[in-house]
Amino acid sequence: MKNIQLYEVQSIHGYTNNFDLKDAEAFCFDSLSNIVYVSLPQTIIGIQLETKVITKKISWGDLRINGKGDTNIASFVLIPDEFVIYIVLRNGEISCLSLEDNIFYNKGQLPGKVKSVSWCPGYQTFIACCGNELYYFTRDFELLNQFDIIPTEPGLDNLGVNVGWGSLATQFQGAEGKQKLSKIELEKKPTPIKDYDSVDNVIISWRVDTEYFIVSSVEPTLIQNGEDKCEIMHRVTRVWNNEGKYMSQFENLAGAEPVLAVKPQGNYIATLRVFENERYLRFYERNGQKRHEFNITEQAPPNDLKAIHMSWNSDGSILSICFKGDTYYSIQFWTSSNYVWYMKYHIKTFDQISQFEWDEIKPHNFRYLLRNGMFVSASLDPTKYYSLNTTTFVVDGCKLNVTDFTKGIMPPPMCNYTLTLPNYILCLSQHPDGNVAIITSAPNISLLVKNQDTYTPISIFNLADMDPMALNFFFYDIKFSSPDTISFITHGLEYYIVHFNFTTKKHSIVLSSQKNILLHFPVPSNPNIYIYQLQNGDWFEYNQLTGETKELCLGDSKVVKLASFDSHRTEFLVEEKLLVSLTNTNQLLLNEKIIDSAVGSFRVGKEFLFVITLSNTLFCIPRQQLSKLSALPAKSSGRCVERGSQIVDIDEIGTKVILQMPRGNLETIEPRILLLNKLKKLFDNHKWNEAYIIMKRHRVDLNLFFDNNPKMFLSSIFEFVNDIYNPDALNIFITNLVEESTTGTMFIDYYPSHINQSYPNKVNVICQKILEYFLSIEDSNKSELIKFFSCVLSCYVKQTPRMLKEAFMKIKQIKCTLDKDESYRFVDDSIRHLLYMVDGNTLFKEAIGTYDWEIAINVAECSQRDPKEYTILLNDFRSKEPLSYQRYCVDMYLDNYKSALNNIAITLSEDENNFNFHMDECINLIKLQNLYSYSLTVFQSTPHYTEICKIYAEYLEVKEKYDDAAIMYLKGNVPSKALSCFKKTKNWKFYLEYALEENIDEIVIKNTLEEMSTLSEIKGDHFNSYEIQKFLYEKYDHNVCYLKKMLSLLMISRRWNDASILVIKDSKSDNPVLVQLFKLKLKERSENYKKLFKEWEKTFFEHSNRLIVLRKEKQDKIKELVNASMVDDDFEMQSEASSTISSFSKMSKISTASGRRNKKVQKKKRFVKEGSQYEDISRLFELKKLYAIIDDFQDEMANFLPVLILWDFIDDGKFLQETFIDLLDNIEKNIKIHWPHSINAYHLLGPIHEIYRQSDGTIRMPDAGEMPERIAVESELIPPVIRKNIIWQLDMLK
Repeated sequence: MKNIQLYEVQSIHGYTNNFDLKDAEAFCFDSLSNIVYVSLPQTIIGIQLETKVITKKISWGDLRINGKGDTNIASFVLIPDEFVIYIVLRNGEISCLSLEDNIFYNKGQLPGKVKSVSWCPGYQTFIACCGNELYYFTRDFELLNQFDIIPTEPGLDNLGVNVGWGSLATQFQGAEGKQKLSKIELEKKPTPIKDYDSVDNVIISWRVDTEYFIVSSVEPTLIQNGEDKCEIMHRVTRVWNNEGKYMSQFENLAGAEPVLAVKPQGNYIATLRVFENERYLRFYERNGQKRHEFNITEQAPPNDLKAIHMSWNSDGSILSICFKGDTYYSIQFWTSSNYVWYMKYHIKTFDQISQFEWDEIKPHNFRYLLRNGMFVSASLDPTKYYSLNTTTFVVDGCKLNVTDFTKGIMPPPMCNYTLTLPNYILCLSQHPDGNVAIITSAPNISLLVKNQDTYTPISIFNLADMDPMALNFFFYDIKFSSPDTISFITHGLEYYIVHFNFTTKKHSIVLSSQKNILLHFPVPSNPNIYIYQLQNGDWFEYNQLTGETKELCLGDSKVVKLASFDSHRTEFLVEEKLLVSLTNTNQLLLNEKIIDSAVGSFRVGKEFLFVITLSNTLFCIPRQQLSKLSALPAKSSGRCVERGSQIVDIDEIGTKVILQMPRGNLETIEPRILLLNKLKKLFDNHKWNEAYIIMKRHRVDLNLFFDNNPKMFLSSIFEFVNDIYNPDALNIFITNLVEESTTGTMFIDYYPSHINQSYPNKVNVICQKILEYFLSIEDSNKSELIKFFSCVLSCYVKQTPRMLKEAFMKIKQIKCTLDKDESYRFVDDSIRHLLYMVDGNTLFKEAIGTYDWEIAINVAECSQRDPKEYTILLNDFRSKEPLSYQRYCVDMYLDNYKSALNNIAITLSEDENNFNFHMDECINLIKLQNLYSYSLTVFQSTPHYTEICKIYAEYLEVKEKYDDAAIMYLKGNVPSKALSCFKKTKNWKFYLEYALEENIDEIVIKNTLEEMSTLSEIKGDHFNSYEIQKFLYEKYDHNVCYLKKMLSLLMISRRWNDASILVIKDSKSDNPVLVQLFKLKLKERSENYKKLFKEWEKTFFEHSNRLIVLRKEKQDKIKELVNASMVDDDFEMQSEASSTISSFSKMSKISTASGRRNKKVQKKKRFVKEGSQYEDISRLFELKKLYAIIDDFQDEMANFLPVLILWDFIDDGKFLQETFIDLLDNIEKNIKIHWPHSINAYHLLGPIHEIYRQSDGTIRMPDAGEMPERIAVESELIPPVIRKNIIWQLDMLK
């Protein structure tokens, strides 16, 4: 499907007055200085190709004077590394021309007339043919070998079969095979050379690796002519290696033409033959055996054209053939696809071709010289696809093969139909409306219009009418400005951009330039503006109205300069103001910004830019993102394709991307991003059914219907159902629903705005909406509901929890409205549908749970259950009475215990004769299934409520939930057990209240309260014990022991204010006993606090100082390891337990601690042990714990200090306040030291090998510095907080 496109032409018109290059014989080209050296009969002229300036003019002197024999040029070659032209004349004289001093140097003389000279690639050696001898020389003209052109021994690679098995003569052929065999024998019969061939015409062609060369020569051959033998001159081709050893001889070829070319890579050798008035392009293997041949008679008629030269370009992608006609010469360029050869381009000249050659470095550049002195250097692009809107054109000489991909993907050589034009096709262009403009070799320009799937020419214009010299012009780069107007580039004496209107058949020259124009684009928004690119890569903008030319500015008004890039493959995006270019070095450019350096092909669509990289990945980039694009996305976001794939065409309406493989076959892919883009449009236009068909074909998750736009979908769900209108399709959609959002998981790359978005209860909401629709049509259109009833059932089943009971009820409801036969089919179909979604056993149990035995039987029958099993079960259920007990049995069978409890509760009131039996069942159910709490709701307001409460209270008492048990005992009218539970919970107030109600003896109450007080004190609930003692003191006995006990309990619980009030009350009594005791306890507590503050301060500084030392040691160790890793790039830290770096190997690859080891590590972190690897964690843990204790002690000081003042302990209070203030100041100052705001590596906790452990278990220092790549956030790293809002300081003590 590829075509050849001409994109660069440079020429020297040697027949003009500026140059006198008539009778040009040969040329050589200096690629570095871009100078061509042309050999004329009298002189050698050097001309700079771009400036057209003559740089050298050297006379032949005596080298080619008369009397020296044949002094025609046999070889004229520039050796670039020596800056010397090597010249071999036909008379055998060898000379070299130094281009530095313009002097000829004689290098020797060949023996006899030179028939041919051929330099090997690289110009290190060459072969010369003189007479019947081949001479193998070095560059310095030292003879390496000499051998006969007609060898006497067979070749080393010849595979000829002479006798025996394997020859065609011994094989069974059949009637048709014999005719074919006779034709093959006739084809191999030697024939005389052509009249345009010569005995002295020896062709030598090298393989690019210089291992082999092929020689085609003319030699006498005896053939059988009737009964006599006669001698003819026949062309023979042989293969030699670079050591001069004869390898093989080609099969005899009838009608062989004097052309030969070796493909640069491989063993492919091409030649031409004319046989029975047909011309064939024939290919051989190196061993001389035929590979295949192709008939090219139609493109190169043998009666009109004579082959004179054949050659491959340097990468073997293009085969060129030069022909001679009666009045003209032509050059044809051929390529192959799927083993079929196409003539892709054609150059017609009206003067003799003196020389044609391909550039050795640039594979697509060729040069030729005409006898009249015209020199042309041009470049071809063999990867051009003429395709647009799924219609592709393939050029084959005068034929144009048209393929419409909407009718099928047909690889070449197949096509839908072929258009035949009167002349060879040079270039064409397509308009989005379907029109096609073609320039042919006449030169004509034609407009083809699509009419009912076929193209017909409606306008033909002869470009010679535009300029008589147009016959020698080059035409390329056609662009449509509108459906009936085009512009193109013409090269003659200058470069022109020509505008042509097919309607008026008038042309105008938009722009002329002396500089080489590669590309141009008309600007659609302004028909007077054109942009164009010169050979050096610079882009310019030309205004046809004003005639002004300026440098092109796009986007941010920056001048676009691509001087360093060969970017002839360019597309202009008008809306984005971007030039998308692909260079010959595979760089993809946006304006002058390099996006990627390994791109094989690209294509611009209406919405996307398609790119295939050399790593065989297809990217589809939205055009709106191109202005911000700096590089191609990650490879994972692309689509892998076959190696060497090229983009042929894209389906702008659909989702297809058509690719061509290197061997020529086509593949169609549909990238996910195009598919989703298409689906979004269908969703927005509410074309749900069309979207469903695409999603089903491409296996796209149907949840995307909803996830794309939940609000829109829910608001359009009735329309969604009606548009799809297919029960099976709707069922597939419903059954595939999941809570997970596809736009946040599998399609997250295509929905970046949906990240972290979710729709709660998604499945239930959708199912409810669909149910609403179908249930709304139940009364108005029952037949419609029955048609889609499977969807209704799917909605019931898909919800969470499954609504199977409701589904059965709906089946039963619809069934009652149908006649007998119809109802039977309806129920059967409905149950079978449910069986697709629900397991048969589960569905049978759910059917039983409806208590409808008819539905249960239907389910059993449809699920093919054994009647022996389900009949007995159902009959057993039916035999139970009353109905509530029957349902209770069903619920117990289904393990539906709450429903069973409800039903058995009803049974208790309905079946009084079996009350005790049912009550036992009820109690057992409650106990076994732990339904105590639920039973309270069921039996509330029933006569059995108290009994249930007793059962529940006993259960709670066993569980030691005495408060709850006491309440239940009270509800169950068992106060004695409630009092026992209150006693166990030390809830003396409730105990006292209900003990008095029960008329418990006061002595028992008193003893019980004293016991509860003692137990509260033992358990640490000192204030509760104090309240009991206070009640006993006030109610029963004003005993001093109670007062002392009360005071002791208040001081233990740090209720200093309450204790002080108690003592003050006692001091006002007649016999105070607590004052001295209280003062003594205050003094004692003051002294204890003084000691406590000292201990806290000592502990604080011990941990603080040690932590500073540990961090300094860790800092030094880290610096040592960092320095070691900088010296050794392969350094890998292992464990700090070793004394030297080299001993770190033991912990290199260990994984993180196991669960058991983790527990041990946590214990070590809480235990302070000097020298432990977790010592810094344990020290910081102890400090943090100390901070919390001291912060809590502020509340104690707020209560204790006022009491000290009240009882005249002013000195003690002042000392305590000052000491505590100093302690708070010290720890607050050190918070920022222990917990700094900005942490370094040495602040991190734990051993160094754990700090620098990677996620894979490897312990390695980071490249960027000391900090590890990841940090474990220990709770000890979070700083403590000292409260500032506690007012505890007293002014009296300052």
